[in-house]
Amino acid sequence: MCIIFVCESERPRPCDIERGIKLNPDGAGIAWQCGDLWNYRKGFAGYDEVVEWCESKPLPYVLHLRKASCGVFTPRLCHPFPICRTASLAMEGECRAVLLHNGHFKGWTRQLNRYVVTGENIPRGPWSDTRLLAYVLSNFTPPNRIRFLKRFRTNRFVLCDQLGIRRVGLWQHRLSEGIWISNNFTTPTSPDQAIEIPESLATDIRKVP
Repeated sequence: MCIIFVCESERPRPCDIERGIKLNPDGAGIAWQCGDLWNYRKGFAGYDEVVEWCESKPLPYVLHLRKASCGVFTPRLCHPFPICRTASLAMEGECRAVLLHNGHFKGWTRQLNRYVVTGENIPRGPWSDTRLLAYVLSNFTPPNRIRFLKRFRTNRFVLCDQLGIRRVGLWQHRLSEGIWISNNFTTPTSPDQAIEIPESLATDIRKVP
């Protein structure tokens, strides 16, 4: 089900990263601030590469380790996702806001299908619940994004935008004084069906209702 490290003033120890990867082996991603933008990088990174990321990026930053419970097994569905009109699958980039997620949006395939059936012009490529949420959030102002995410009461999110790093949901665990973690290294999962958006629908996006 993934784990998120919100590294406010400390870096995770290599042993904590190793433990996280063993339980969540399906990819990693990191987001850090650079001026008014958030840079991100993600993929099927091994232990050594993730440790290097965590040692080299400026604090504060957010690290996500993925367990592929939603969506296909591909590095493009690693977190973070840029909150933008394309819900980009790029492996690295910069954006004004990014989203990271620990949990499961149970109705995501039904919601995605509704957009397809009603003719919503959505981006191409593989989808997961978190990519869909990033796509929907692109239509909200920064204050309203928090209100929307609070609807998912059993999920935990990190929203990185112009207001900084914001944790949403029930965050109960600290790895240390300077690091929040989204769960206590537990990984219950319930795999869901993956959906590949038809190529014919990959055109400009209309506003999500």
